[in-house]
Amino acid sequence: MPRPESPLDCAPRWRALAESLRATRAAAGLTYTEMATTQWGLSPAALKRIASGNGRVPKRDKVLTYVNICLVLGGSDRAAAVFAAGQDVYRLWVLARQEERGILGVKPLAAEFIHDRGDLSYALYESIGAPLLRELQTGAGGPMYLPLATAARIVARQTLPADTKQYKAFLAGCGITEGVTQYTAWIDAWYKVMLDEKPPLARETLERLAELAKKIQEDSGGIEVAEVAFRAFLNSMSF
Repeated sequence: MPRPESPLDCAPRWRALAESLRATRAAAGLTYTEMATTQWGLSPAALKRIASGNGRVPKRDKVLTYVNICLVLGGSDRAAAVFAAGQDVYRLWVLARQEERGILGVKPLAAEFIHDRGDLSYALYESIGAPLLRELQTGAGGPMYLPLATAARIVARQTLPADTKQYKAFLAGCGITEGVTQYTAWIDAWYKVMLDEKPPLARETLERLAELAKKIQEDSGGIEVAEVAFRAFLNSMSF
């Protein structure tokens, strides 16, 4: 049986995250030693620190791994209870990170309300808890898809992704992938921002090309030829 945890003495959102993690472990009925016997390679001490409430808020990947271990080792008879205890962990991690960074009262724009590059560059990073650059890069698929220097400039709101492919990689680094509820809204926000920056004639041409690209993709089972052509054309526009 899990041993009692030490009392929590930390900021409110960090405390809520730690409590949720501890509840998840309790629902799984695991000790930290038992949790450490997995392919993820985290020691009992490292796992305990993740839910300790001490120091800085842990990395996103470690928090999600903690919950994953509980789901895997908790067994099928405990799966429902573990899921119920851990389902809010990611939201609590985002809040804890915002609290730690002093931006808790700043509500990031939802994808649907983004109108320009400034909105997009700010909302992209802040809305998902501002993970570390290495976490962004790993989630994006590696340096080939999102170099650290580029990620740093995007995070600093100095630039946006170079093209649609890099934008999708950045979204993936933020945990927003196809199948996630907000994925389509973020893709729509990208095209809205990029199209609205063009003069009317160029914008009308691009909108028609975007419609054609979508039709080609639908008719051909989702090939990305049209998407590549559209991206290249969009990036080459200079008028």
